[in-house]
Amino acid sequence: MKILKVAVVLFGLFLITGCSTSSNSSTNATKVETSSKGSYKALIFVNSMELQSVGVTADESKLVVGEFIGTIKEKIPIEIRPTVELTSNYLGEGMEIYSAEGITEIVLAKKDNGDYEVFE
Repeated sequence: MKILKVAVVLFGLFLITGCSTSSNSSTNATKVETSSKGSYKALIFVNSMELQSVGVTADESKLVVGEFIGTIKEKIPIEIRPTVELTSNYLGEGMEIYSAEGITEIVLAKKDNGDYEVFE
């Protein structure tokens, strides 16, 4: 009976420690997390801020296009987080970036079809 109790306790400890899903390794901070759908986040780095596409246009959000900020200088791989001014893991080089009138936390990217994609 005593051996059975010891075996049950050891088995329980084995399950608790062996089946842990947490990891002690550090993560690479430059990698982009994926969205809940399994795709990567569309990011740009503008005005020392990392901004994410919200998937709508300025017209849909009732935003007014403000001043020209600049153009995307480099498109980096989609799985990398942009950390250099006017870089993106989504927008191509040369894409124009504008401010949203009256809202400093939002920028607008002019798309080839003339629409402005919202990043916040």
